[in-house]
Amino acid sequence: MTSYLASYIPAIKSIIPQSSPSVAALPEVGEQAPAKVGSVDLKSGGGRPTLLAFVRHCGCPFAEKEVQLLGAESRKNEKLHVVIVQHSDEATTQQWFEDIG
Repeated sequence: MTSYLASYIPAIKSIIPQSSPSVAALPEVGEQAPAKVGSVDLKSGGGRPTLLAFVRHCGCPFAEKEVQLLGAESRKNEKLHVVIVQHSDEATTQQWFEDIG
């Protein structure tokens, strides 16, 4: 019985965020969105259409699947610039992207 319950631990852990990044101040109404946030430059697409996707934290199985699908689409369509925003800090996110392919 114990091993059966233990098999659920990875799934349960996947719904708990692994880190919490700092957040910027709220923008004012009518204020222009920043072109660059941290190392993410929304204008780096070279004029290509940009798909901006918001996903959950690292380790979330739904976010993992979405990131894999977006990566596949990005590799298939060179005219598409994909930017993924999620809840974990940048270092954790980069490692997670490498881990999930």
